[in-house]
Amino acid sequence: MDKIREYFRKHEDVCINFLKTRPIMATLNFKNKHIEKVRKPEQEKNKLLVFSWTEWKYRNIDIRTIKSLYPLSQVLQNIE
Repeated sequence: MDKIREYFRKHEDVCINFLKTRPIMATLNFKNKHIEKVRKPEQEKNKLLVFSWTEWKYRNIDIRTIKSLYPLSQVLQNIE
């Protein structure tokens, strides 16, 4: 899980592709005036708490369901 957290720290906004469900755009940076207005749930044991821009809510993600990650900047072709 530490590698995934580090990936989020480096890129901030990340697209998460899952094994069986649709991808989401998410962040671990909850210090945003819009995100702070959304009720934040408790982080579940052995899960990664992210804010989904796609669904406009927090999600506890089982990292075993993640197929791949890539930065939003790549989607926007704004590669650093």
